[in-house]
Amino acid sequence: MGEAKIHKDTNIVEAFTLVILLSLFAYVIINWDMIPEQIPSHFNFQGQIDSWSNKNMILFPVLFCLCLYLLMCLLLYAQHDHNTQT
Repeated sequence: MGEAKIHKDTNIVEAFTLVILLSLFAYVIINWDMIPEQIPSHFNFQGQIDSWSNKNMILFPVLFCLCLYLLMCLLLYAQHDHNTQT
């Protein structure tokens, strides 16, 4: 009974996380034309921009979040295959 409850809670959290991740993708896609072609990518200690990047770099954190989410899902669901006593 406890394991079924944990599994149900995990599915709820997974669904909520997926909604947030898809919202992040949607936000970037909807606002893509409003993003300037050059964006600041690094600031020095005085707060001045010292490096610029193409707007495609906006996709890096979004894709990183997706990869991290997929890795965490893999680890969550694969743990049962490797976490058994023989």
